[in-house]
Amino acid sequence: GRLGGVEEVAKGLQERVLALYDSFISADGSRVDFARMRGSKLFADYVRASGQLRDGVTVGALASLPEASRNAFFINIYNAMTLHASLALGDRGPSSQEHRGDFFGGAS
Repeated sequence: GRLGGVEEVAKGLQERVLALYDSFISADGSRVDFARMRGSKLFADYVRASGQLRDGVTVGALASLPEASRNAFFINIYNAMTLHASLALGDRGPSSQEHRGDFFGGAS
């Protein structure tokens, strides 16, 4: 059904985001190699999967989710969009935790 589709899309994007970070984060966890990530097959797969948001998620399907599932959906989508913005902005994306404030001030 449609309900399962929404949750499947969110879960698939979350899994891809986690795989991207796992593959391109420094050993000490302090930096992400966005340049390498941007050109990776994993990122291309993530971009293809994100198209499901446009094609497979409706307002009605979101409204029918239980509140906890709807909140999880939007948190996962926010995280996925933040990653996508980081890659789209290239060198202007946050390279470390201390640069996140500047990023969010200018990416919106």
